[in-house]
Amino acid sequence: IIGNGTGIVVINSSLIINNTLSDNLQTGIFCSNGIISTTIMNNIISFNGSKGISVASPSVVTLNYNNVWNPGHTNYSGCSPGAWSPWPY
Repeated sequence: IIGNGTGIVVINSSLIINNTLSDNLQTGIFCSNGIISTTIMNNIISFNGSKGISVASPSVVTLNYNNVWNPGHTNYSGCSPGAWSPWPY
């Protein structure tokens, strides 16, 4: 998913698995508030305009195995990288 305002906007419980999100104007993945039981796993998220993964609270989101690289911007907002995510965070 490339070149959008935001790559993926999550508004319901979801599985976000095996995607490449790059060069979006704002955020690679944005989870709106109140999301429960969403898993974001095994994604490559790079070079987005402001954030790699952003989670509005209160939301319950599990992150694992994501490679997030947003040089000069924020990789994670409102969440932590989760298990087995490569450095840098």
